[in-house]
Amino acid sequence: MEERAGFRIKTEPITKPSHGFALLKELDLQRRTGAFCDCVIRLHVHPDQLFLAHKSVLTAFSPVFATLLPQHGSFLDLTSPLLTPETLALLLEYMYTGTLPPKSHEDPVLYAAFHLQMEQLQHALTHRRKEKEITDTGE
Repeated sequence: MEERAGFRIKTEPITKPSHGFALLKELDLQRRTGAFCDCVIRLHVHPDQLFLAHKSVLTAFSPVFATLLPQHGSFLDLTSPLLTPETLALLLEYMYTGTLPPKSHEDPVLYAAFHLQMEQLQHALTHRRKEKEITDTGE
């Protein structure tokens, strides 16, 4: 039993992994259409390009965003030289879909992931690199 809003409710764990995927899929659709987004990101070096996102998704993947958002509200003007529009788009794509960047963009995305302390993405890219090294040395 769990207590929520003063009521005792019997809860059961989610047994379908598709539940989380369905949620992220819907959030990604909302991001792409601009629906219910509560955060706008602008790269200081590219002020003409804006990126819409959900604070909850950003903070779930990056402690840096979790620190910045309470200080800056709904508008983040990021000044990091590691972030280009393409790199930020790939980071958001990973957060919302779990899709890793193309290998041709792996280095800048990995550097940005370190900068933003996105550990899941760092581990995924590092693991992919190690697999490639094993494959390359085994041939």
